[in-house]
Amino acid sequence: MKKILQISHFVVLSLLTLLFSHSLLAQKESPGSLQEIALLIEKSDWPSAVQSLNGYLENHPGDTTALLMRAQSYTEIGDFDRALTDFKAILDQNPDHQPALLSRGDLFFRTGRYELAIGDWTDYLSLVSEEKKHLAFGRIGGAYLELKMYDEAAGFYDEAIALQDDVPDYFTQKGIALSRVGENTQAIEAFERALSLDPDNSQALTGLATVLNGSDEELLRQIEETIADSSANSQTFKQRGFFRMNNQDEAGALEDFTKAIEADSEDPENYYYRGVIFSRMKKWQEAEADFSRALNIDPQNPELILARGQARYRAAELTGALEDFTTLITLDGNHASGFFHRGITLQRLGKISEACIELNKAADLGMIQAEEVINKVCKN
Repeated sequence: MKKILQISHFVVLSLLTLLFSHSLLAQKESPGSLQEIALLIEKSDWPSAVQSLNGYLENHPGDTTALLMRAQSYTEIGDFDRALTDFKAILDQNPDHQPALLSRGDLFFRTGRYELAIGDWTDYLSLVSEEKKHLAFGRIGGAYLELKMYDEAAGFYDEAIALQDDVPDYFTQKGIALSRVGENTQAIEAFERALSLDPDNSQALTGLATVLNGSDEELLRQIEETIADSSANSQTFKQRGFFRMNNQDEAGALEDFTKAIEADSEDPENYYYRGVIFSRMKKWQEAEADFSRALNIDPQNPELILARGQARYRAAELTGALEDFTTLITLDGNHASGFFHRGITLQRLGKISEACIELNKAADLGMIQAEEVINKVCKN
């Protein structure tokens, strides 16, 4: 669903700032008129604001503050053509008028003219201070998201986040963009960060559930169309494979992840997900081989190390499994699952006292499963 940019609050605040710092100083012969109109805008009484501004502009033609106020009012009542006329009048007088550039870009976005919106916001970027640039970066990211240029969208959200990392919507929209190109791990991280800032963020909650469950039917339709017209790439196959994996279609997922690997043999996620499918099929050696291939590309990825150790454990390759779980703990001394898996591996090797030390560490780190094994193995 399109995320419509809300321009009212920004424009109203900008107008009030302009009014009280610039225009009103020149209004001593007619005190209060723009102040009164600003109050109408604050109350969202847009028709009355337009009527009052029409009268004001008859006496003060070309006043950019009044034109901006009227453009905002026209936008809110849906008279977009007149709003654009007023924005043009402002920018004809002053091409560097920052609120007009930002707000006209918002209107272009709202009406689906994304390239024009990007143009205005890019101009705005060149004019504003560093602390305000996130406003444009986030908006440009949204436009690229609507244009289905997902890599570009994610890049601009990164720029916005680098400047303002406490805006949950930046992380949410970045997560959506990443999920569209199959970067599911990074998408999950983005959604989780959004939820850490705003636990009730409905878009982030939906996005996270979609990635975890592979339930985005609209995305699947787009992917099928892309594959059908022979323009699919590695990310396309990976995304469909992820969808199939989460809908228990192991054979279809295996086929897609294999095609993703054929298209891009340097993406560790492709091997990881195929390894997960092999694990589901209890093909432990094939799973281990894929996790190893992924680790050749990303050698210190804890998720990959754990996955290979689990595959080795299942295949009774206990020495190799122990090496993986030890490596995992070396990388992260608080990795509860690493201690747990090293403990159960030592147990299978008959090293009960050593196993219980590891299992107790896992339990201390909050792993309930470790406590169950301790009760069976370590208290006899």
